[in-house]
Amino acid sequence: EVFVDFLRAFSLIVVVIFHWTFTILEFDRDVVRANNPIGSTPGAWIVTWVLQVMPLFFFVGGYAHWIVWKK
Repeated sequence: EVFVDFLRAFSLIVVVIFHWTFTILEFDRDVVRANNPIGSTPGAWIVTWVLQVMPLFFFVGGYAHWIVWKK
């Protein structure tokens, strides 16, 4: 089903974009630190709670496997 594949791809794309966006590298002499702006940006944690897509990914993946298993 095309819609199921779309939901799986969409959820993975959102996860990749979030990890890419929420990782800030700081270079300090010989040390590289990966900081997360969620801790320093007021209200940013709300965005991560509202846009949870991993449950969608697992639900749709389970549905796709169930359809194949029924055949």
